[in-house]
Amino acid sequence: MRLNNCWSPQQFLKRIDFLKGFETMVRFLCVWGTRILWVLPFLVIPGIFALFWTDRIPGLPSDLASRGQFGDSFGVLNSLFTGLGFAGLLVTIGLQQRQIRRQSEDFQAQLHDIAVRRYEDNLFRLLALYHDALSSVISTRDGHTATGRDVLRQATEWLLKSIRQEGVNSVPHEIQTRFRAGALTAEDRDVLDFLYYRNFWHLNYGLNRQGRLLDTFKALLRYLEDGAPKGVDRKEYRRIVLSQITHIETSYYFFIALGVHAEAELRELLMRSTLITRMANVYKLQVHRFMYQEYWGYDLRRDKVERQLPMAPSRVKALGKKERVIRKVLRHEGNQEAGSTGESQVSSSGTNPAAQGAGRWSVDGR
Repeated sequence: MRLNNCWSPQQFLKRIDFLKGFETMVRFLCVWGTRILWVLPFLVIPGIFALFWTDRIPGLPSDLASRGQFGDSFGVLNSLFTGLGFAGLLVTIGLQQRQIRRQSEDFQAQLHDIAVRRYEDNLFRLLALYHDALSSVISTRDGHTATGRDVLRQATEWLLKSIRQEGVNSVPHEIQTRFRAGALTAEDRDVLDFLYYRNFWHLNYGLNRQGRLLDTFKALLRYLEDGAPKGVDRKEYRRIVLSQITHIETSYYFFIALGVHAEAELRELLMRSTLITRMANVYKLQVHRFMYQEYWGYDLRRDKVERQLPMAPSRVKALGKKERVIRKVLRHEGNQEAGSTGESQVSSSGTNPAAQGAGRWSVDGR
């Protein structure tokens, strides 16, 4: 049964075909409408001129002189349209310049992004090469073979041990005081120079220089500081690179920079990369701080981080005054705890030692 207000399938398909045809027409107008608008002035203006020249426009004078006077009556409009055309030209030039500037900025931004990506890729490649050079370090001593950071750790430990054994590892307190006050005597100068000389001797002849590792490390720091594109903040990249340098390597590089005169580039790179600030908290002997300040012009004390307790200094001072009383209380509590522990052990066994002895005697008596 067919309802009166419903379409038949044939009518429905015809309706769809009509909508498809309408959609096609709209697309055609959207695509070609803009092109037609550009071509239309070139067709209309010559047509009007042809009608004017052939006297096809009604109401116009027949002779050319009268037509000239008629055209001169629109001189104001000519000036207006000329001015508008010139203004449009200026606006067009301004828009083009703005577009060119924007395209140039976008192009420069793209070049900057490419340069940053290239910098990051090369930096991480150098970091991988550094780890490879570090892992390839091998040393054999007393029949034991060490690799990587273990070689550097053993070298620095052996160096410090030899300096302490010779007794040239510390500066006398009186000389330190006069050094800070700038009142060194001739004898003080002789003592310091002797300490410096012996430490320099150990640093040059008692510490093996790992050439490939040092060259790779300097190349890494050099590219970190000099290879960054203009406008790039190197702080984050420094954090990434320096986080891969352990205190073992930091100690080794510090001793190389301190003792080897030819490593001026290494000392400069340590300063520029701020790795020297970490070395202020790594050096083991005070005499080395004196040496670095006098010979290489850098005071490691200014970057040394003093260890501080999270407690207020006033509270620490008050506890220091009560230390004897507190320790006495702690010893008393410790003795009580030890006594309670012994009692708990006895109670857990079920009998006391005397009862256990009596039990043994009763058994033997049987």
